[in-house]
Amino acid sequence: MRVLVILNGISRKRNTFYRKIYPPLKKQLQPEVWVTQYAGHAEELAAQGVSQGFQVILSAGGDGTAHQVLNGVMKSGLAPPLLGLIPLGSGNDLARAVGAIADAGHIINLVRMNRVVQIDVGLIRAQDTEGQQVTEYFINECSMGMGPEVVRRVNAGGRFLGAGLMYLKSIIATFLFLKPESIKVTAGELKWSGKSRVMAIANGKAFGHGVYIAPQASVCDGVLNLFIAANPPLLRFLMLLQVLKKPRESGDGCLTYATSSQVEVTSERPLPVEADGELVGYSPLYCEVVRNKVNFLCAS
Repeated sequence: MRVLVILNGISRKRNTFYRKIYPPLKKQLQPEVWVTQYAGHAEELAAQGVSQGFQVILSAGGDGTAHQVLNGVMKSGLAPPLLGLIPLGSGNDLARAVGAIADAGHIINLVRMNRVVQIDVGLIRAQDTEGQQVTEYFINECSMGMGPEVVRRVNAGGRFLGAGLMYLKSIIATFLFLKPESIKVTAGELKWSGKSRVMAIANGKAFGHGVYIAPQASVCDGVLNLFIAANPPLLRFLMLLQVLKKPRESGDGCLTYATSSQVEVTSERPLPVEADGELVGYSPLYCEVVRNKVNFLCAS
């Protein structure tokens, strides 16, 4: 079995990968390791890996690296290989959804025991800066509102704070800096309109380093989970942020939860859309679930 590891070249845990994870992988699986050199490179490498006949492609990085690998595979037009995750990022929210850990023995066992689950992915249609349609896939979530700005701040900020504090600082700064926007959302029978701080569409359970926007979600349940946070004042928002760190739905009236196979979002002006921590386009946004699309190495 030919195994390819696509490693995020700027991961802070790159040395940990080579010191603790790669030696056992090399001994047991003999993988090739391709290291990304620039933004978007993981997508290109994944497409090359599919064309060269790798049967397993492991994404070694964060949610953004996994997103690029997924899109490289999906857009190649070829039969997708088995996909897996070695979580080396700061958020690692996808890892929570699929039970992945950065442990060599765990990864080897998943490959050897063929612990494969057919998972859903989300299909996005948005637009670029020129108003042309773009198509993208996501594996964990996509969002509008605070999500894209938090991603930008996390990527631009220093890493000395640690992941938890870095995300918290970025979330609070975004709340203070970014005004809520008027949006209209249609998801099955739900029709929602108003000013929103966060609008997220989830395949997994959490984003933003463990903020549970869809605690009941499963990556193989055939639906997308919608989460909308309206416009709470700062103190209420901070209290909600702590509540959302726990894997259960909140009954707060400013939060809306729903499930649907399709979601459409429009806004008064084009708003940024992020998916799995990557900026992918601007509204209007259309999402649909693509069922059982990817064979993924899962522990759960």
